[in-house]
Amino acid sequence: SIAQFNQLRTDYDNAGAYDFREQEMNVVGEELAAEGHHDDAIIIFRMNADRFPESPRPWAGIGDSYEALGQMNEAIKAYEKAVELSPDQQFLTRRLAELKGE
Repeated sequence: SIAQFNQLRTDYDNAGAYDFREQEMNVVGEELAAEGHHDDAIIIFRMNADRFPESPRPWAGIGDSYEALGQMNEAIKAYEKAVELSPDQQFLTRRLAELKGE
């Protein structure tokens, strides 16, 4: 799936046939997570984080999915990255503090 996605993006990124913008890919990750497919959501969010390295939102999605999977250390790492990229996000800052027991 990832190879096919990357090929489609290479072939059609600016053609308007597919929507590969950050927001749209985050929605795909969020929908997967909402359906309980957290491992798949993490893959989508990581791909988006690689493509949009300055955005905190994919990292927040990664953190949410790891948290849902009970992998708190990984969730903390992802939330830390999101907060590093956008320290003004109060929800993420509070959630990170809660997970760290602060």
